[in-house]
Amino acid sequence: MQAAKRPTTKASKQIRLTAAQKKVGRVALKAVLRLESAVNAGLSYDDYSRRYVDTQVAVDEQVRSLPENQLKREFKFVMNFYSMARTNWESAINSSSEKMSELWAGLRQDSWEQAAKHTRLIEKALKR
Repeated sequence: MQAAKRPTTKASKQIRLTAAQKKVGRVALKAVLRLESAVNAGLSYDDYSRRYVDTQVAVDEQVRSLPENQLKREFKFVMNFYSMARTNWESAINSSSEKMSELWAGLRQDSWEQAAKHTRLIEKALKR
């Protein structure tokens, strides 16, 4: 009698990549890490918006060649969180209420933290 296979979740699956896919991933990751460094150093909304767009373009150029896999999804997650941060920052700027402005600023920070979390997952996948 065969032993039953243990079910796996997406989180527990290792991302298997070819050498070419790793190379593409590293180029895209470099763009994401530049944005992350700028965020950590501090920048204005206008500078962030410009850097976000540049990063999105760089990631899109690289990631479009990847098959639909967990690595590609992680890049999409990262960029979606950076996009949400930009939207939240804009909402904070345009808010007429100080409390709402603080709420949007908190959500922006949460989005950046989630982007960083997914960036660490990408780094881990590319080191294998």
